[in-house]
Amino acid sequence: MKKNAWVSIFLIMLLCSNFISIVTADGPIKRTYLYNSKIVYINQGETNLSLENDSHFFNVFMNTSWQRVYLLTVNKPYVWSLDDDGNPLIHLNISSILPGENVTLSLSMQIEKQEREVPIINFIDSKNREDIELDFKEDYLQSEGSWLVDDDTLRSLANDIWVNGGESENVLKIVTDLADWVGHNIVPVIHDVPYFPNQTFLIKEGDCDDQAILLITLCRILGIPAYLQVGAIRKYGKNEGVAWDGHIKSSLINIGYHGWAMIYIPPWGWLPFDMTLAWKENTLEGITSAPIWSLDGFKILDIVKSDWAGDGKRQKEEYINSQLYLHYEDELIIQEGENLWVTFLMMWPYWIFLIIVTSIVVIFVNIRRKGKHLNFPS
Repeated sequence: MKKNAWVSIFLIMLLCSNFISIVTADGPIKRTYLYNSKIVYINQGETNLSLENDSHFFNVFMNTSWQRVYLLTVNKPYVWSLDDDGNPLIHLNISSILPGENVTLSLSMQIEKQEREVPIINFIDSKNREDIELDFKEDYLQSEGSWLVDDDTLRSLANDIWVNGGESENVLKIVTDLADWVGHNIVPVIHDVPYFPNQTFLIKEGDCDDQAILLITLCRILGIPAYLQVGAIRKYGKNEGVAWDGHIKSSLINIGYHGWAMIYIPPWGWLPFDMTLAWKENTLEGITSAPIWSLDGFKILDIVKSDWAGDGKRQKEEYINSQLYLHYEDELIIQEGENLWVTFLMMWPYWIFLIIVTSIVVIFVNIRRKGKHLNFPS
């Protein structure tokens, strides 16, 4: 093989690694996105379809100190409202849909995201349970909704983990012990509806919000305030799916939806704990590597009191037994704040694949040339 071929491949890899370092170290601290969503309601029945219950409510990305959201356009009349947890909703003014007809809702939002500094988390500086000073603390310890705090099996599990961890009062130690148990015992499996924590414990599998709900419940049992946060993650590419016996069809472009636990750990306060995208054997990465810290993580809503699992199961049953079909397409577009190199680097799996294929081809061609030169049979 010619030396120049290996040098070229090496330089490409070196160039990529250098740009990764540059973007990580000196990249932008702010970024502006355009979020577009189109939802089509289809009446496949023979009678008028009235949009009831939750089918005509839509959550809007929340404003925070590090995320500013502007609703740009909505193509149908609507009014603002709040759910039981104070999350902003758009209530569509759609009375009914005739048989065989459909109604399309489209909306767009501008999202300005600011990068946040991850705090230095360590066990030495963590406070004890008695040091938790939080207004409305009891709101984050209740058993209402999906938090089955009074479930005997889950209470026994939480206390066993705490005892096996040395009965520590250090909040960070307790939380990481609970998270380690979930991470080592619950297999990541995607479900089309959220599971209650006792279900996740029973079958030992669950996706992002299933694992978060279990962790939150265990924390609440041991007197540590916690709740569920749901948001979005910037991803590369298009993902299509069908669920609920074909009643739901989705197309997600450069975006995916995600859930994680928010846990109160003094002295830092509320910290994200992401069991599926951040937790590793180094337990603290569940906090420090949570995507919500980055420019590509977005907060949509908080689940403190609402029954996330129960509502999901109810909605699925209602859709399957109805004549309503829903198609939606969500897309996330960068408007400013990122240069072309970042987009280029997001495609790193493709470049690695191309480098490997190119290397194999170059090696094969040179072997054949040497074989012919030495009169080896081809």
